[in-house]
Formats: sequence, C-alpha cells, structure tokens
Amino acid sequence: MKILIAEDDDNLCALIAKFLSSKGHSVKGVNSGRKAIEHLKHEDCDYLITDIYMPDKDGYEVIEFITHSHLNTRIIAISGMNGFHGIDCLDIAKKLGANTVIEKPFDFNRLTTALSN
Repeated sequence: MKILIAEDDDNLCALIAKFLSSKGHSVKGVNSGRKAIEHLKHEDCDYLITDIYMPDKDGYEVIEFITHSHLNTRIIAISGMNGFHGIDCLDIAKKLGANTVIEKPFDFNRLTTALSN
C-alpha cells in the first residue's frame, strides 16, 4: 500500500514510517497539512494518516481536500489533543470524512488494524 503520513512531530512521523515500511508499505512523511495537500495533488495514496493540529494547514483541511476532490484515499485521523478545550477533534474529523480516528498515544497494533479495514 502507498501511505502518506502528515504529522508535524518529526520523531513520531519517522517512527510511524519506519514501522509501516517494515510491514512492506511504501511510505512518505510530511510535516504539514499544506505539504500533504501538495503531495496528494500529484500522487495517489491508498491511505493518509493525518494529525489534526499542524502548521500551515491542519488535518481538517487535508481531510476536506480529499473528500472534495473525490480521491479514493482512506483517511486515518490521529490526535493527542482530543478533548482539549472541550473540543472532540476526532469526532469532527470523522464527520468531515475520516474513516478511522485514533487518539495519541496509540498502540501500533491499532494502526495495523485500521489499515486492514
């Protein structure tokens, strides 16, 4: 599978990429929503794993880009800020079109399960 990771924490992005690459996936990591959208304009991906809160453009904007562009990319939204200031950002991501939502920190088995759905 071709997977794009949009995560502004470079260490977490690299860790997820290394894990998914070890499972045989083709993985690209970017550190902002703007870079994710630019990548998706030029290259198809089977999955997008996106953080919600990032610089430039956030994960909501990336999810909306995918849904409005009618791309066949499945979306996994992740966030460590769920419930911050009373906002359920993962519920919002789901309503915008995310197929799966996962709260950080997460177990990689949960990510593997999400990729098999």
